[in-house]
Amino acid sequence: MFAMFVLAVSPADFSDIAARAAAAREANNGSQAIALYQQAVQLNPQWAEGWWYLGNLSADAGRFAECRDALLQFVRLEDKQAQGWSTLGLCEFETGDYAASLEHIRHALTLGSGIPADMMDVLRFHEALILTREGQFDLALRSYSAIVRGGPRSETFVAGLGLAALHKPLLPNDIPPAEQDLYRIAGTAMGKSMVGDNDGAQAEFRDLLARYPSNPDVQYLYGAWLLPQHPDDGIKQLESLLDSNPQRDDVRAMIAYNLVQRGDLNRALPFAKKAAEDAPGNPLAQYVYGRALAGTGDLQTGIAHLEAAAKLDPSSLDCHVALASAYSRAGRPVDSRRERMKSIALARASGAGS
Repeated sequence: MFAMFVLAVSPADFSDIAARAAAAREANNGSQAIALYQQAVQLNPQWAEGWWYLGNLSADAGRFAECRDALLQFVRLEDKQAQGWSTLGLCEFETGDYAASLEHIRHALTLGSGIPADMMDVLRFHEALILTREGQFDLALRSYSAIVRGGPRSETFVAGLGLAALHKPLLPNDIPPAEQDLYRIAGTAMGKSMVGDNDGAQAEFRDLLARYPSNPDVQYLYGAWLLPQHPDDGIKQLESLLDSNPQRDDVRAMIAYNLVQRGDLNRALPFAKKAAEDAPGNPLAQYVYGRALAGTGDLQTGIAHLEAAAKLDPSSLDCHVALASAYSRAGRPVDSRRERMKSIALARASGAGS
């Protein structure tokens, strides 16, 4: 008969290591603290505080994969802690796992509570960077617009905003040296426009056009900027760009959007139809086609495209407002009420309803 021996860990062992880890952390001895916290969480894997400090210390040391692994354990134990999801998403960004980073950053933003205002800006910025890299430029610009009013921004922020504005699926670190000025000026112009400095934006756009007169992305950005203030000039600019770049469905969607907003649905319809057919993953294209269809008599098909737009961009207030109206006209009061409630919640969350 064989005896079974179990090596037990006494509570005193864990308490001693945890106390030494805290002392090393408070003394700013990061490497020693990391080693001790690693020992402590191995002894007690349910110790959420230990995983939290291990993750944050690893991030401070630039050990982002270790940060990710530790914080995955932390959020497993404390899944309502927004700061845990925040730091996890930021560490995943640094490891290049952008899909997981976006998912966890958005989850943190959904939880919201307990995240300082400056951290919210950091999260929105990284959300915008990832969305730009994925080609979701309109969504990225919405994220930028939520934080650009906070004051002066870094060169990286301005470059990132320029990338989104010019529809380039890159991160700021990937911009070739020869193109740094292009995205810097575009980002500066867009930032000034977002804070209502139209005179300053106009000056930046003039500089941009003077330096890059044949760049189609610059021409698109300028046309889109003109639309709210000088819609006829903006449409003329965008139609001229479309003549030489017929593959640009983002241009068609932008023209259609402006025409829909002005109530010129019949004129918008062919632009919207082509954009939606050629770019089924573009929420703006689906939205404007749905609006144009619903407004010109094809209510059911219009609803289908508005539903597609809302699925692609669930946070779009415009989509939910349009759906509420379309459902009401289609005799679907329950669906209409649901969309109105979503619209109210989104308006309140954005401050539009205050």
